[in-house]
Amino acid sequence: MKRWIAGIMLAALTAAGTELLPFLPPGITPAHQWPPELASQAEQRKKELLALPLESVTFNKKLIPASGDIHDYISRGRYWWPNPDTPNGLPYIRRDGHSNPEVALGDNPKLARLHLNLRKLGHYYYCTRDPEIAAQAVAMLRCWFIDPATRMNPNMRYSQEIPGVCDGRIDTGLIDSYQLISVLDAVYMLGDAPELTTEDRAALRQWFREFLGYLRSPEVRAAAEKMPNNIGAAYRGQLIAFGFFAGEKEIAADGVRLLREAIDRQIRRDGAMPHELARTRSLDYSTYAFSIFVKGASYARHCGEDLFRGRLLQTAKFLLPYMGRDAREWPHPQFQAPGNHAMFREAVTILALQVPESGLVRKLDRLHTPQADSEFYRIFLEDAVEKMRQETSTDKKGAGK
Repeated sequence: MKRWIAGIMLAALTAAGTELLPFLPPGITPAHQWPPELASQAEQRKKELLALPLESVTFNKKLIPASGDIHDYISRGRYWWPNPDTPNGLPYIRRDGHSNPEVALGDNPKLARLHLNLRKLGHYYYCTRDPEIAAQAVAMLRCWFIDPATRMNPNMRYSQEIPGVCDGRIDTGLIDSYQLISVLDAVYMLGDAPELTTEDRAALRQWFREFLGYLRSPEVRAAAEKMPNNIGAAYRGQLIAFGFFAGEKEIAADGVRLLREAIDRQIRRDGAMPHELARTRSLDYSTYAFSIFVKGASYARHCGEDLFRGRLLQTAKFLLPYMGRDAREWPHPQFQAPGNHAMFREAVTILALQVPESGLVRKLDRLHTPQADSEFYRIFLEDAVEKMRQETSTDKKGAGK
């Protein structure tokens, strides 16, 4: 087993003054300040963030899981539609890439809002250390994970259900719970905020420990390990990130091993991912799967394992020429304009920072478009990229003398 990075795991969440951002390369600690272009918006942003509502799987429940328990998460399969050939529309049929508006009936939109809003609150708190913002983030965490009246049961048994087909899919549904890694990112951004008490931290660790029990149940694990696509990568990334957070280092190490195997199995030597290329929105799915691998590899790096070199690097080089260009130039199915620009830019930038000798940092300018801009990039990545560019330029000048 690779060496576990000493003393940084749970201590980072509890020791005053300790900062850990496992979604970034080790050693990169961005300044606690708003980028100039965001500073003028800070007061208005604070008002908007403090007005964000709490989210819970128990609120306004429109779909009831087969268990009858409103604390169980439930979502509807995104690409499944009523059958036009039957009077009652059952069983639903699949139309890959075409999202059914009925997805809005389930808990997935609530979870999406939760992780996006917590990320925004995390950004703001990281830059300002504003206690009101921390309190708002903590209220959201308590509502979803801790308070008995509103907490989500730590399982995904009823995610991605299909009317007339199944009550849930334990394999495909794991893509829903992948969003929980962003929730943990926000917790790390809160750092040692006193508003997130010792009891809160212990309760969150316990929730994720129980969720790991679900992920590692024989039925779920067997189904997940057979998924040769972005869902399989998402499962492995969750084992790493949740194991790391919960202090279950053997589980995290197991996830690292599985992710390493998935990289070799799912990515060709040229960087292409065949199972993503087969989709009707293959560029979107390729960039999405790439970002999932990078996120998992980021957490793996903090567990002492470097998964960035090799095929992940090749995937970035495989996809980069097609970003910011007409989708018709992409030689695989993509029936609409791609929409993962910001996600891809963040992922390829983290890869460039992790592998400075790759030269990727010199290719990031092609990703500098309005669609690819993000607050996360400006706060956590921009300065590090600029520093690397300066160092690269200095090295070149020195070599030319």
